[in-house]
Amino acid sequence: NAGPYKVWTDVYKGRTQTVPLRLMARPTIAKYVRVAEFFDVTKKGLAFFEDYFSTPYPFKKYDQLLVPNFNWGGMENIAAVTYNERVAKRGQVTKQDREHLAGLFLHEMAHMWFGDLVTMKWWNDLWLNEAFATFLSYVAQERAMKNPVTWQSFSLQKMGGYAQDRLATT
Repeated sequence: NAGPYKVWTDVYKGRTQTVPLRLMARPTIAKYVRVAEFFDVTKKGLAFFEDYFSTPYPFKKYDQLLVPNFNWGGMENIAAVTYNERVAKRGQVTKQDREHLAGLFLHEMAHMWFGDLVTMKWWNDLWLNEAFATFLSYVAQERAMKNPVTWQSFSLQKMGGYAQDRLATT
């Protein structure tokens, strides 16, 4: 079904502003979208990053769209993030699934400050933009989501990078 998207709305009440939140998915996958979890992570993430950066969320809205045939897990755009529809997992959701999803949401959200508000005109490599967003997603998971095991996941994720760094071709 490629018709109009199902739209859920909520609102984030920050220290200095209220931000409208929208979550959108095709009707054919709407029943798999864990709406409360999306909005919970979103609100906790926005509060965390506003505090961490000492800067309010810099845009007028925050939209999240689940889209088909998307190669990546997620992609931030100013005030809107697109996610691969696979984030609407069918079947039982594990603790590891939830941690991965929160990390993805928070990684893309971190870009709202570092990548969209502060742009790459200030530095010259995409890797810094992505590495910083990944690092911040783990900080946010630990502090905002109260996930104490997140640094174990972080170090496991980095093992591939360490292996690449040891190669003569690096």
